[in-house]
Amino acid sequence: METSRIDPSLVKPMDRIACADQKVTHKQISVDSEGNDREDSLDDDGGLCFSCKRPGLFWAVIAGLSQTLQVLLLAETAHALNSLQTMFFRSLPLLVFVLFISWEEAVNYDSQDLVLNILYGLFDVIGVSSFLFSTGFLSVSDATAIVCNQPIPSTLFACIFLGEVFDVTDGALVILNAIGLVLICKTSMENYAASSQGPPFVGVSIALFALLCVVLLKATARKLAHRGREDPSLVSLIVGCSGTMLSTVCLTLTDSWDMPSTTQEILLSILLGLTAIVHFYSFSKALQTENMMYIATAITLSIPVAYCYDVIFKGIILSLVTIIGVGLSMGSTLLLYVKTCVANHD
Repeated sequence: METSRIDPSLVKPMDRIACADQKVTHKQISVDSEGNDREDSLDDDGGLCFSCKRPGLFWAVIAGLSQTLQVLLLAETAHALNSLQTMFFRSLPLLVFVLFISWEEAVNYDSQDLVLNILYGLFDVIGVSSFLFSTGFLSVSDATAIVCNQPIPSTLFACIFLGEVFDVTDGALVILNAIGLVLICKTSMENYAASSQGPPFVGVSIALFALLCVVLLKATARKLAHRGREDPSLVSLIVGCSGTMLSTVCLTLTDSWDMPSTTQEILLSILLGLTAIVHFYSFSKALQTENMMYIATAITLSIPVAYCYDVIFKGIILSLVTIIGVGLSMGSTLLLYVKTCVANHD
């Protein structure tokens, strides 16, 4: 067999470098979080330069893991301190972000940007406070399964308020997710006797209200991302200010200040604040470049972890109906995630 050879004199300097490296860079067009085309670098074996071109996925994973840890810390801290005191210790450390705000960009924000940032903070404080109150009536796992079931409802609200696409497949997944949520709520009300605070129905209602607040928070964050005004430090600061002020006012009016006294309570309060800092910063960073669906899916990691926590440490036995409900809820979320990945790939 005759082998062809390339005359070195005909190869330009840049061509020699390419031949020596034996690597060709191609371009792939994908869609970013704002629906615009984006060029992604691919090497000769088709692998995407993940760390350079998709940093949002890294931040989404960090947001999901920190949210999972935050849920467990909220549950433990709420048992040691009252809910308003827990909110105070979660919000106060977020004020440190005042040192990292880009003031040059902040002066360009208009009134709508300010309103959206304030709404973001209020929705977060009300949603988390409602979650904490619901754990007084329900197990941590059931409350988490309701509140962290965010991707499907977020998709529905994005269609209604942001005009995003909603097709027949999305509708079918919403129905599956709603059935799973109903099964979880039904078993929550049947399996737990009335607590000292009231019947489980009250806890389910509060958890559903918390879910509504969190979904509105996601829609607000998505709107900020669409406008290109998603400053992680500013958003985190607004959340910290809202939580600190509201909890301080409520604690003062009710005269229910209850500072941590034991070493365990102090450590839990510190860890809760540090976890909140990591979560809000990583969540806001992820929103700058990634689809909300990916981020919300990462946050649903809290659901199976919360059930494992209750089964292992609380000795709670899950019913078959609960398992089916969680399966439908997370299964529909996984299917929507796959659908989003396929759509972006195409």
